[in-house]
Amino acid sequence: MVASQAQSVTKKGIAEGIGALVPPDKIGAYNKASMLANQGAIAHNQKDYKLALQYYQKALDEYPQHSDALINSAFALYELKAYREASAILLHIIQTKGLKKTPGVFLVLLSSLDRSDAHQFLTIDQDRPLNSSVLSKRMLRLELINFAISLFPENKDLLVYKVNHLLHYANYEECMEFIEKNPILWKEKPSEVPAYVQCLIALEKKEEVKQIVQGKKNLTLSERIFMAKEGEDFNPDEVCRALIEAYKKKSSPKDLVKISSIMTPAYFEEFLNLIENIEKKTDNLNIILPVFFNAALIFDKAGQFTHAFDMAARGHAICPPPFIPEHKKTFESIKSVFNKEFIRLKRQRSRVSRTNRPIYITGMPRSGTSLLEQVLSVNESVTPLGESDTIVKYVRKYSPHLLRSLFPAYVKGFTRASFKAIGDDHEKSTPPGVWTDKLPHNFLNIGFINIVRPDAKIINIHRDDRDVTISIWLRNFAGDHNYANSFDFLLEYMTLYNDLLNFWRNEVTENIVFINYEDLVTDFRGQLNPLLDFVGLEKNCPYEDFYKIERVVMTASKDQVRKPLSPKSIGHWKNYAQYF
Repeated sequence: MVASQAQSVTKKGIAEGIGALVPPDKIGAYNKASMLANQGAIAHNQKDYKLALQYYQKALDEYPQHSDALINSAFALYELKAYREASAILLHIIQTKGLKKTPGVFLVLLSSLDRSDAHQFLTIDQDRPLNSSVLSKRMLRLELINFAISLFPENKDLLVYKVNHLLHYANYEECMEFIEKNPILWKEKPSEVPAYVQCLIALEKKEEVKQIVQGKKNLTLSERIFMAKEGEDFNPDEVCRALIEAYKKKSSPKDLVKISSIMTPAYFEEFLNLIENIEKKTDNLNIILPVFFNAALIFDKAGQFTHAFDMAARGHAICPPPFIPEHKKTFESIKSVFNKEFIRLKRQRSRVSRTNRPIYITGMPRSGTSLLEQVLSVNESVTPLGESDTIVKYVRKYSPHLLRSLFPAYVKGFTRASFKAIGDDHEKSTPPGVWTDKLPHNFLNIGFINIVRPDAKIINIHRDDRDVTISIWLRNFAGDHNYANSFDFLLEYMTLYNDLLNFWRNEVTENIVFINYEDLVTDFRGQLNPLLDFVGLEKNCPYEDFYKIERVVMTASKDQVRKPLSPKSIGHWKNYAQYF
């Protein structure tokens, strides 16, 4: 019933020409619609959302341009957990001139996106206020937040939402800067905002955190954990017990996220009991997913491999399933376009940049791309860009209607001059000197890179497929990584990846090298020195001390690059052999 009502409301409300003014001959219909909308509001306040939706639908039958009925129908759909339908209506309201917009419209839409895969079904037109190149839930949410704040710059709820968004995606420095620029969030100083301190903790600014926290009467959970860890008498079991007791008193699902990140073996069984029915306590994926994936890594580290796999499976089960045909089409279309002859015809063979020297590090996530970038960044002449969009932004630009799989076919008709123009723009828009871009999935774009920047060096790092598979499975990779939400398809995706690598080995013959993670770890200098010759970097830097470099790493490998090389992760998949 909810679905059919949603379709009816959506059809009524998304008619073109909705305006704020009521024509004289429609005043009677408008007044009748307002009465029905008021009846809906009464039912809405009484939490009878189905009845409220019926009234809103009748109101829109009388007057399809009734903004309040349209907005409140979306709010009712949200309460009925029809998130996709609510999102469609709210996005339409935001993108249509003449319709009333409120902070609540944005906040409910953002919350709908948090609780569903609705973003996969939303189309953003180029003539609307949102960026048509958005490809992921993360980017769509950020576009919506920024647009909302541009309309309501002093709405505290929207500002707080953006702070939490930046914090969630580990954009710590940007989050701190945003808080500093918005004094409406604090009274005397930015450090009053708990998220500001959380950023400092994440950035390991220990002395600054201590100065802020010392003398405070009421510490946040993150601050209490930090001070407990920094104290000489730190006892993980006591901290875990205190967190569990606090949770039992107020039963806030958010506290389970903290417990899942610090739980100790002594409390494993109690933790499993606490989260037994967590999906019934909250439908907020920003709470449920961290609980499951934090627990997966904790169990893995403790040697509880069955629990680790099961926690990850529960997390992936509530994520959007893989778009299997689209993923397969992407690989096939890339191979159908970027063959050796196409690259030869389109490539600027004599191109030598006078301003910069790009190094692209590609490979599956968890294959060692972060490690390799950290190693090369020991050389002070190298600027590490991390997972940047230096090439992906062009892939997005030539991907109509948000479907990346259309990208290769769309550029097939480009002339050599067209590709040269892209290369010129790329050179102008990227930093001077030597820089690295380690976005793993640029392995899809190797042919494109080799054409537009034939002077770029490309390094693909490969790791044992089974180790990669398990490492990805135990983590929550958002955005375009939904291939990981099915273990069976993740295994198939690795096959697609290896098949594409073999294709690149045959079709791309210049300025590319393929290395193995295991060889780099066990024969560091033996593998590194030829690599340094390939990218044109001197060998006399202390590359072995890569883990001592102080730079912010935002990826899942941020802990590994802080430690010396170790072969202990090689063959970790054997602990999960039963699942292969």
